Amino acid sequence: MASNTWRGAALVAAACAWAFAPSRDVRACGNEVERRVDPRVEAVAAAERLVADGKAAAAAKKVLTIDPAATKRAIGGEPLADRELVVLARAAVRSQGRVYHGHAGADPTLEERAQAVRWATQVFKEVRKRRGDDPAVLTDLAEAQSYLPELRHEALAVLISLEKRDVVATAQGYAALASLRLEQAKASSAQRKAPLALMGRYTRELELTRCKQMAKDATVCDRAAELGS
Repeated sequence: MASNTWRGAALVAAACAWAFAPSRDVRACGNEVERRVDPRVEAVAAAERLVADGKAAAAAKKVLTIDPAATKRAIGGEPLADRELVVLARAAVRSQGRVYHGHAGADPTLEERAQAVRWATQVFKEVRKRRGDDPAVLTDLAEAQSYLPELRHEALAVLISLEKRDVVATAQGYAALASLRLEQAKASSAQRKAPLALMGRYTRELELTRCKQMAKDATVCDRAAELGS
């Protein structure tokens, strides 16, 4: 009996010695466990949820509070820093350029908002260089491009391709596609306008339905304002 007791104590002592070794991220003794977690990891995860829920300003604030130097880094340097930049880029796009670290004031001009979306577009392009034709990256990039008149044709082509493969990654992607199809129909010649309008109305309704199925807040599916229209 004494031998068993001694053996048990020795095992506990050995476990504690292992747990308190300086090279470990986890310390344990008995029933107590302490984990050392980089606070940026939790903050970035929270920011990703915020921007996905349509809370662009809160998401950007979360990132820049935990890492004020986030915007000074380049894509490809560190995975966590890349995630921070993607959150900031999504926040810029989904606020139609209103939420951006480069704005001098709280009421940016239309040109300042366009500058914010162009910055976000460049971020997504850099991400694409490293991740290839990942549908999530392409959806983010096309969503950003859809707000810039000179890039809308490119955004439409990408989103149509993603839709055909049923891999549009976000509700905002479907909203962008529905908006671009409507714009395309309006711009068509008189001879083609009627059939295109009919087909466009049908496909747009399908895209808006998909958007609403994916979105937590269905209002993201109705893009009433178009940056740079």
